[in-house]
Amino acid sequence: MLLGSVPNLVAVLPDGRPECAGRAVAGVAFHSARVRPGFCFVAVRGARADGHRFVESAVARGASAIVVDRPEVARAVARRPEGLCVALVTDSRLALAWMAAAFFGHPSRDLAVVGITGTVGKTSTALFLRQILNGAGRLSGAVGSLGILTRHHTAPSPLTTPDAVTLQAALRTMADEGLACSVVEVSSHALMQSRAAGLRLSAGVLTELLPHEHADAHPTFRHYLATKARFLELLEPGAALAYSTSSAETVALASRWPGKWRIRYALLDGGPAGAGDGGHAPASGEGERGCVEGRILSMSLSGVELALAAHLDGQRPPAVRVHLPLIGPHAASNAVASAAAALALGVNFERVVAGLSRLTPPRRRMEPAYRGEFTVIDDTTGHPASFERLFRTLEASAAPSVVLLVGIRGSRGAEINARNGQVIARWSHRLPVKAMVVTDSLDVADELNRVRDEERHALLSALQDARVQPIHCPALEDAVAAAVNRTSPGDVLVLAGAQGLNRAAEMVRALLRSR
Repeated sequence: MLLGSVPNLVAVLPDGRPECAGRAVAGVAFHSARVRPGFCFVAVRGARADGHRFVESAVARGASAIVVDRPEVARAVARRPEGLCVALVTDSRLALAWMAAAFFGHPSRDLAVVGITGTVGKTSTALFLRQILNGAGRLSGAVGSLGILTRHHTAPSPLTTPDAVTLQAALRTMADEGLACSVVEVSSHALMQSRAAGLRLSAGVLTELLPHEHADAHPTFRHYLATKARFLELLEPGAALAYSTSSAETVALASRWPGKWRIRYALLDGGPAGAGDGGHAPASGEGERGCVEGRILSMSLSGVELALAAHLDGQRPPAVRVHLPLIGPHAASNAVASAAAALALGVNFERVVAGLSRLTPPRRRMEPAYRGEFTVIDDTTGHPASFERLFRTLEASAAPSVVLLVGIRGSRGAEINARNGQVIARWSHRLPVKAMVVTDSLDVADELNRVRDEERHALLSALQDARVQPIHCPALEDAVAAAVNRTSPGDVLVLAGAQGLNRAAEMVRALLRSR
């Protein structure tokens, strides 16, 4: 079986069962409905159901081995007459991750896997890095919020970091397809639930770490940071770690990794790259591999002019000017992060620069969803910092008149919605916002993103307290119609919200076609 790969094995019942060590299994599953004859069923305790309750169902479907972390269940199953192998572990989720890695032949040993974690910027950085690597001839896959991208297929992923079985199966597919690399977004939930355990990361990227994210899972910012620190456990010894200097928390976490493998990156406003350093990026911190620095020279809704400089492994290629076909400083920051990661992986500076000039925005990351008599910008925003960045971009780009369609953040708590509302209210007085529509996306949101009464009240109250009176439409379809009807030629319609607004741009385009 796969028990030799499990680091937290307590016992094999009954009486050790030596034959279990060599028993082959046909598959690994943690949903009993996915069990087939010869499978190993791993009973995982979930937020809504305890997998230990479905052991009987798994056995009825032909499971030949059972992994549990409840001793009483292990003893009960071991007394069954079917001759099952029963493994007792300290944590079924951790065991599942290592068994999945072993079952699929530890694919992260067969291709270079780059992990990306942080509060904001994971998805864009991952997709930008994949584009740069592909352009440099290092064909790469990706796993993250926008799905699982292999060489030949794109499949949806309901989670930023999928379950361990899906993740390891995807990486095995990429390795078998001959891909050289894969870029994987690693969320705090995935770290907390050990979904990424068993990965061997050849490189890592730490984006900005910010408070108030996933308060449903992390009671304090300290808890959130402690969870993120588990990311370092996935890095291979000698793996490069690119990290943002924009937050003290990111810098502090990165400092735990040996300095000779660290590469810092930064985005600055105005002036030539490496000003005061002969046109190069400033010298890296003591013991570090170097740094990558970008300076914004100008930006508009058609792109960012960036000066890029690097100092890496003692090499100082001349700073260059790059046109990024992206919108906003946050996109530019993520582009610099991807450049740092690509350089860390050995892509030469000229190829990195060429890749940056060809970048395309990921879906719903300051994406121009429509350009016609007015412009539609679609952005996944669900955190106060991401709203700040969105609005700063609109201000810097001199948007003439703005219509806002705001999605309430569902199932993430009242606090973050109140803070989002405060940011939106403050900027609505600063920007030329002519109309604002707020929606629960009731007609399209799944259970994981369903807006609760207290979340709706928190955001709307924050707006009203600041003397902002939005139009509230519970259904997304009605909200889209209300926003489009208030948009005039020359305006910028901004779709600002997290998962609940995933279909908003599609609805806008359909409505415009029907006119």
